[in-house]
Amino acid sequence: MIGRERSVARIEDVTQRYGTAVALDAVTIELPAGCMVGFIGPDGVGKSSLLSIVAGARQVQSGNVFVLDGDMKDSAHRAAICPRIAYMPQGLGKNLYPDLSVCENIEFFGRLFGQSRSERDSRISELLKSTGLASFSNRPAKKLSGGMRQKLGLCCSLIHDPDLLILDEPTTGVDPLSRRQFWELIDRMRSRRQGMSVVVATAYMEEAERFDWLAAMNAGKVLATGSPGSLRCFRNSSVAVTTGCRYRRIASSTPSLSSPPAVSPVVSVISQQLTGSASPSSGARSSASSARTAPARPRP
Repeated sequence: MIGRERSVARIEDVTQRYGTAVALDAVTIELPAGCMVGFIGPDGVGKSSLLSIVAGARQVQSGNVFVLDGDMKDSAHRAAICPRIAYMPQGLGKNLYPDLSVCENIEFFGRLFGQSRSERDSRISELLKSTGLASFSNRPAKKLSGGMRQKLGLCCSLIHDPDLLILDEPTTGVDPLSRRQFWELIDRMRSRRQGMSVVVATAYMEEAERFDWLAAMNAGKVLATGSPGSLRCFRNSSVAVTTGCRYRRIASSTPSLSSPPAVSPVVSVISQQLTGSASPSSGARSSASSARTAPARPRP
């Protein structure tokens, strides 16, 4: 159990395959509501598959998924709650129309959710002001920088004031300054929209410390869950921890909670289980190489 009064999503024994590849391997996890939940791990460990299932964008192959107090296999429930969910898929501007302007993109999504003209205008004005895109409202999406595209994608996701916001690696390919501005924007949005649940997938170590609750993933499995602080001293598994430019590998004999590793501040757990000197499988990159961090090169 997650130790909270309620959950925004509950995943039970979910397995997802693409041909012979297993993206999710009997995953069971419960996501707390009303907070920022982060899935952390290298590329190709199943984060995107899990988030798309929770968003209702991908069919459940095996297992059970409950989101916003209902079964996602129930088409009536799925149709009822999808307007309460905002899903921003992985990739710069993936949910945008490149030839439409900034304002036209947001207005299009407002119309999809049946908003009146006055409601759309009010929401668009508020979102453009909050994101700093007001002066670029007539610029085509294809002419925006990576950071501005992600801000526009967020505007399109938030136009209908969702209860659940799902962001799949929203800052990948974005410069460090734009990354920081993006998360500051999310913090402001959450402060205005009390109770909104946010679920994020990331491979950036420094981002994970912003989240309230983390799930470390590798090879289609969830290795550990809890607050960033509790995962610092995750026991009974060898994991890697980073401080931005420096990696520290923690052996199975991890210190107790009263004596955390001598890496401060610890940013997050890289979700790749390391077993002694065994090399990573050919289907996944090692955590030190695939879990992204600041531009500086990690020390050996």
